[in-house]
Amino acid sequence: METSLPEHIKAWRKRAGLSQTKAAAELGLPVRTLQFIEQGREFKSEKMLILAIEAWEHRYGS
Repeated sequence: METSLPEHIKAWRKRAGLSQTKAAAELGLPVRTLQFIEQGREFKSEKMLILAIEAWEHRYGS
């Protein structure tokens, strides 16, 4: 089964040891927005989220 983008974001955040609060702050988003994104309810920009994940992976080595 393929992992959806929201599932990938949540899994990555957890592997990196980031709380939703910390991850949202690094993205410049309200925590509630990140919660909605992880639930698949809201996307600010799919491209922005992918770039953020890539930057986090580089920074945190996940």
